[in-house]
Amino acid sequence: MSHLSVSGLQVRFDGSDGPVDAVDDASFDVEAGQIVGLVGESGSGKSVTARSILGLQSPGRITAGRIDYDGRDLTTVSEATHRHYRGTEIAMVPQDPMGALDPAFDVGDQIAESLRVRDDPDSQSLPEFLGIPPFTNRSNQHRYREQAVELLRRVGVSDPNDRVEAYPHELSGGMRQRVLLAIALAGEPTLLIVDEPTTGLDTTTQARILDLLRTVVAETNTGLLLVTHDVGVVEELCDRTVVMYDGTTLEAGPTADVLGGPKHPYTDELLSHRLGETSGSPRSARTPSTTEHWVRYTDIDATWNYTRPPSVRADGAGLAEQTVPSWETGGDRSGARTATTTGNDPVVEARNLQKVFDLDDSILGRLHGDTRRIKAVDGVDLSVHAGETLGIVGESGSGKSTVVDILAGLSTPTTGDVRFDGESVGTVDERSGEQLADVGVVFQHPEGSINPHRTVREVVTEPLAENGWTPDERDERLEELLQQVGLPAAYAARYPQELSGGQLQRVAIARAIVLAPRVVILDEPTVGLDLSSRARLLDLLCSIQRQHGLTYVVVSHDLNVIRTLADRVLVMYLGRVVERGPTATLFDRPSHPYTAALVAAAPPIADDFSLDGDVPSAVDPPRGCAFHTRCPMAEPECAANAPEPTVVGRAESRCHFAETVADRNE
Repeated sequence: MSHLSVSGLQVRFDGSDGPVDAVDDASFDVEAGQIVGLVGESGSGKSVTARSILGLQSPGRITAGRIDYDGRDLTTVSEATHRHYRGTEIAMVPQDPMGALDPAFDVGDQIAESLRVRDDPDSQSLPEFLGIPPFTNRSNQHRYREQAVELLRRVGVSDPNDRVEAYPHELSGGMRQRVLLAIALAGEPTLLIVDEPTTGLDTTTQARILDLLRTVVAETNTGLLLVTHDVGVVEELCDRTVVMYDGTTLEAGPTADVLGGPKHPYTDELLSHRLGETSGSPRSARTPSTTEHWVRYTDIDATWNYTRPPSVRADGAGLAEQTVPSWETGGDRSGARTATTTGNDPVVEARNLQKVFDLDDSILGRLHGDTRRIKAVDGVDLSVHAGETLGIVGESGSGKSTVVDILAGLSTPTTGDVRFDGESVGTVDERSGEQLADVGVVFQHPEGSINPHRTVREVVTEPLAENGWTPDERDERLEELLQQVGLPAAYAARYPQELSGGQLQRVAIARAIVLAPRVVILDEPTVGLDLSSRARLLDLLCSIQRQHGLTYVVVSHDLNVIRTLADRVLVMYLGRVVERGPTATLFDRPSHPYTAALVAAAPPIADDFSLDGDVPSAVDPPRGCAFHTRCPMAEPECAANAPEPTVVGRAESRCHFAETVADRNE
């Protein structure tokens, strides 16, 4: 008997236009000690399926099918029984760390709460109901705190003794993801459901998270259900793969068979990253009685109907048995970026940027002179020319987001200077109206940066209203922008929560370019998007850049995004630039071991990938070359002396052995 068996699952939501089956005939198994990948685009029903296993499908309801866990059908148990299972026998790592963590409690308290539930899963006192960590005595508190520190260390959090006292907003995205994993592991579950565990993580952190998940399964014989849109992650980690579309299991089997020789055309197109442009999510909202489903087609205005075939459960790679015509699209996305013409003088220039944060700014600390400081940015120089795209990469905590915050005027450098067209500029409050209009920003999480209480029209046109545009002028500009970013005019009346992730990101882009800026800063523009949404968004960004001659500064952990968009790349580590140069040079012949490690860590992870240890604390960074504590090529000279910039071909590297590194990676 399977550890977990989902068969014929149907989950129905009541919509304004009638009931909709978000999940319709999903079927798969997870054995103990097995890793199963549940892959599909946004709206395919994979997350609803995962939540239903835990009884968290509300406001949806299960209308058909079974969810058997160790022989017990979870679709028939009470909420009290579900609560007993959650966090102890079955644990889930949610997709959004910032939304899942409680901002009012430090991470130690939140991990300790999971430990307490593990020890007493059926308790439900009033303090627990209110979310207050109910430590009965100091000895329990101390014991749980020690275990929380050990769990943080286990998931690769640097300085766990300090981080256990941190609040969620004080941690990077990668750190928050690790905290969620620590909370899930605290209950010692036998089934672990992980929803998009690598979203927003840099390649090395992603590789370590995947390795950690693999280790947990191997050591504990835990069954793991991995929900993801990233086929590379599935290929790297999963024993079996289940492909979902429109709430249905289309293909399932051993990962090597499904990904190596897909039987269903949807799987084939998903793997090729060539899904065509469509409006909306994979499905149109349709009633459960309707058997026709919309399949993507090259022409955005065209549709093609087919009747859902019956699902087939097979030993090996199974698929829905019907011949479905293939659909063609615009080809390889890697060629989306075209050469740009740049002027001689940079549009954006920064010299010797430094940003220092005080960890303890109390009066007592300042009197004693023992205030701890972090150099988030340490001596960064950069320049970007008109029509060019500069990519900035690095692990979480490398300082890349702080750099773009300074460029955007959202943060003040401790030292250094930012210039636009040779003119020094300060923060937002110090910039002229023209200087403000010259820079647009697309923030990392549009759901957090866009006001949920305003319509798309209000969100996009707000800067126009502040600059004195008339209502008619604003409406005309809005219509033009929605067309440019590929959204129907009717979406102007929608609220953010009514949009998919890809649609919301398009709204963020429209707002960023509403005042016709010369420079657009993009902070993780594709984070959380599935393959087809990501490809369409990259095409959109390239198209807008060509149309308006925009200059981009792009921060991304996704090296494929950087390879597609960027002309030049900066690689940052612990606040410093360790390598810079043309994109092709840095990807094909990196001259710094850290750059080589980032490239090798991208799924599927290279066999020669090697990057041991955690990122050192920025409070007390290593002397000499900051990377020497993790570098596979480190020599005594690396710990003694900081390397000077060395020109290697068209790149510049801060490594004592840059030429040797480049030759090895050629």
